[in-house]
Amino acid sequence: MSGTKVSIDDIKDRLYVVGMKLSEFGEFLRDFNAEDSGLLEGLNKKQRDLYQSKLYLEKKANSAEQTSEQFIDQGFLFDLNSIEEETHKFEQQLGTLVPTARH
Repeated sequence: MSGTKVSIDDIKDRLYVVGMKLSEFGEFLRDFNAEDSGLLEGLNKKQRDLYQSKLYLEKKANSAEQTSEQFIDQGFLFDLNSIEEETHKFEQQLGTLVPTARH
């Protein structure tokens, strides 16, 4: 295998950070008051989709750990990098939102 080897513990740490961010985003969206309900539905769906991807990757990491693999394959790393990038983009998107005043 070529490229950098990443340990299961490093993977789990990275997935933990993604999970924490997604939890924060979920809380933000629960408190967010948007005039455009379609926008809010889309954001909630994006958050749920990212969270499901994170759960899938955690399951794969746990499976690799139980089979005593020390390092993760490159395909998994590609998926992990993708979810980290998508989570960052989502964070930037949420940062542009300005909540409307609740009446």
